[in-house]
Amino acid sequence: MAIPKLTEKQMVQRLIQRNSTAKSIRRERWEPLWDEVMQYLWPQMGSMIDQTAFMPGEKRGHRAYDGTPESALDIMVAGLQTGTIPENYPWFDWEMVPPPLNQIKAVKVWLQACRDIALEFLAASNFGMATNLTYRWLTAFGTACKFRAKLDDPGKPFGFHVLRLTDCVFFENDKGLVDTLFWEFKTSARNALKRWGDQAPGACKRAVESGEMDQEFNFLQSIFPREDYDGYRFDNKNMPWASWIINPAKVELVSESGFRTFPADVPRWEKLDDQAFAYGAQLGGSVYGRGPGIKCLQDMAVLNQQMRSNTIAGQKMVEPAWDIPDDWYERYIDFAPNAQNRSSRRDSSGPKIEPLGVPPQAPFALQVQQAQRQMIQQAFHVDVFLTLNNVPAGMTATEAMIRRQEALTILEPMISRQKVEHLERDLDWIFAVLDEAGYLPPPPDEVFMYGRGIRNVFRSPLFMAQEALKATKVLQTYQKAAAIVQARGGNQNVLDNLDDDEALRIIVEADGVPADLLLDPAKRDQVRQARLQQQQQMMQEQQALIAARVASAMGKVKTGEGGGRNLAADTMKQLSGENPEESQNAA
Repeated sequence: MAIPKLTEKQMVQRLIQRNSTAKSIRRERWEPLWDEVMQYLWPQMGSMIDQTAFMPGEKRGHRAYDGTPESALDIMVAGLQTGTIPENYPWFDWEMVPPPLNQIKAVKVWLQACRDIALEFLAASNFGMATNLTYRWLTAFGTACKFRAKLDDPGKPFGFHVLRLTDCVFFENDKGLVDTLFWEFKTSARNALKRWGDQAPGACKRAVESGEMDQEFNFLQSIFPREDYDGYRFDNKNMPWASWIINPAKVELVSESGFRTFPADVPRWEKLDDQAFAYGAQLGGSVYGRGPGIKCLQDMAVLNQQMRSNTIAGQKMVEPAWDIPDDWYERYIDFAPNAQNRSSRRDSSGPKIEPLGVPPQAPFALQVQQAQRQMIQQAFHVDVFLTLNNVPAGMTATEAMIRRQEALTILEPMISRQKVEHLERDLDWIFAVLDEAGYLPPPPDEVFMYGRGIRNVFRSPLFMAQEALKATKVLQTYQKAAAIVQARGGNQNVLDNLDDDEALRIIVEADGVPADLLLDPAKRDQVRQARLQQQQQMMQEQQALIAARVASAMGKVKTGEGGGRNLAADTMKQLSGENPEESQNAA
């Protein structure tokens, strides 16, 4: 069924209505939950309720009585960043499809050069800061949105910006991936004119003319798959994804452009209805995920209430209320330390000044609070990221590393989702931008002839945790085999069951060592054959030298009657079947 063609005015109205409906049906259900999580976990964010007014620089976080949740969030965000995109070594590689191309030296050199160039541009951009903030949103609220944009700066061809969840609504395709974004944003009149020129709204022009150039105006950017995309046209209004910037106050289009790929990452920590979305179901609000902050919300609330009650109890114990006799109402009472208040009474039976309602101890034991803190830290996997700091006494460094690798496998499901919804998209887009801008070297001919695409291979610690565990198991197998050899008195027959070449390949790949370190199997066999021939030649030369020395020594040993023969000559005649005695008699 053909979709009716809409006019520009009708399309603008439909996009505004679609954004408004999605806010009310999808996002507003999540805002109270996000706001409650924010109070305990990220109080400096302000409010997570849409249209809630808050002032920059205002005092926040006064409702949080314990800093454990915020500290756990900081540790997890830092662990995720250093575990997925570390800055101290290359955390990804590019490989060609089909894989046999990666065995060609020229292709390997080209791919490594492209990766090194990309790493340099990433280090010069705000990629690290934006990814850190993305992980903070993701772990706190279960959903994040990182927007990618091309820049005009020659040294910085791209930049990243993390959007607030309360400014966005999302829609998914039939594969459960976000492919539509509506983003409400503000910009000043001066920046609006700089960005859109004559197409800027009239209100922005009048504000600049009147000197109010910093006055802010609301806009709506709608990014969605273009239904009438024509692959034979290359203008920015015919990209696979359309981008409409709308002035909602006047219900008019400000700018129309497009993107070759969807320009935003919308990773989710965990979605409970992935199976429904796999079949194209669009359940209200289910586009959002649930992260550690939402999962441990009850624990954070309980801990916060415990700390509040203990704080009040402690204050009562230090500064209690006092029960003062009625006849002392007009008298001055000194509550300073070691103060003395004198009375005219001579006996001790009269009323006294006494503290009122002082609790004998805090209402919640410290052990209960500590257990609650541990539950929150476990929800944020603090024990995983701080494994090396919590090594039991007597544990070796190797055992600690094995323990950390095994702990990192707990994050495997979340890491897999980050690969698909987050970093994969970033790297694909970065390669395309650098290639289009001419920053990458020309590929070798084999790429043009046989290449079908480029895939991303992640080398960072979190992605390599499972592979590192394989390497550890391989080494443990060899250690156990060595123990068997020792138990059998040095008999090494058991080692014939192990493939040393395959074991080394697994260890090298698991450790993320550059592939150039391993020789091609054919070249490896040539090296081994040359070494074997050299060893055989050396043995032959050594045997010839020994034989010459033995012959020389045997030639000096006299034999026969009168010493007319020598041992060397007799030996040679015996080897040829002659009798040395008969030869001498005949002579």
